[in-house]
Amino acid sequence: MDALTCPHCGLSILQNPELSATTWLCSGCQGLVSRTGQSQQHVEIRQDPTGNQATSLLLPIGVNGWAIAASYVALFPCVIPLAPIFGFIALRRLKKNPYQRGKVRSWFAILLGSFWIAMTVFLVVSSFWPKKTPGFENTATRPKLATTPQVPAKPKVASKPISLEDVRKLWAIVRSPGRTKLDYEQARQSARLAAARFPENGLVLRTIGVADYRCGSAVSAILNLKAARKLNAKAAGHEDPIDIAFLAMCAHSKGRKEEALKGRALVMKLMESNAPAEGDTETAAIVKEMEEFLATPPPPPSNSPDGAPPPPSSVKSPPPVKSP
Repeated sequence: MDALTCPHCGLSILQNPELSATTWLCSGCQGLVSRTGQSQQHVEIRQDPTGNQATSLLLPIGVNGWAIAASYVALFPCVIPLAPIFGFIALRRLKKNPYQRGKVRSWFAILLGSFWIAMTVFLVVSSFWPKKTPGFENTATRPKLATTPQVPAKPKVASKPISLEDVRKLWAIVRSPGRTKLDYEQARQSARLAAARFPENGLVLRTIGVADYRCGSAVSAILNLKAARKLNAKAAGHEDPIDIAFLAMCAHSKGRKEEALKGRALVMKLMESNAPAEGDTETAAIVKEMEEFLATPPPPPSNSPDGAPPPPSSVKSPPPVKSP
């Protein structure tokens, strides 16, 4: 069997006896070449060498290999970025060799691969893109929202167990008269937590009682100070003038003048019999505060639990009648 070089693809071709004795078929580009080496342009170049048209529809006969690879690569997501590359290579080969098929496969791979690549890039970029809060972009035209009343902050409560050293710090806060009510309330809450650990400690109960007095709860302050007075007297062997001084101030705040004066006299007696140690400015400062407070006129006696003065009457007095 004679051999001839294809003028289109350069491959060796063999004679196809099914077509004619003077016609040769290229096994690479499926082009028909005459015996003299010239191409037969008038012959269908996409003719199936087997002569079966149904087989050419099912099998990629006469189709460029790059086009076949591109069409199959486009069906698998893991290698789909290679589909457009294979498709462009196939189109370039088909342009050089017009005797092969595969343009439809090549464009299918290019379009499908490009679509999935664009979708992948969009999803990746959108995941990192900062999201805008829905609403008005121009703050000048944004409607003003109704302001809600501010709720006062709740007192902070210690999260860890309170020690006696922490109780001494709380006592330093509540014994000073110049603090804010929020400071006294926070100290009272913390001291109540300490009372759960040290229920028989006089300093803890005194701290709670004085904090109650600073917050305006005179009745609760009297109860805690009386309990602290007993515990401190039992521990020291004599009564502490600090407890009695604050009891006198609580009585004065409730309008019990005689009880307050009796407490003041007992404090002075204890100060004379048991003089404070040298450098003890705490007792002297509390006694001075008691003297200044008892010097002020006491409020009228009140039956309210916290010792506060009764609220003013909401009934308005009638207007004066003008004389004719």
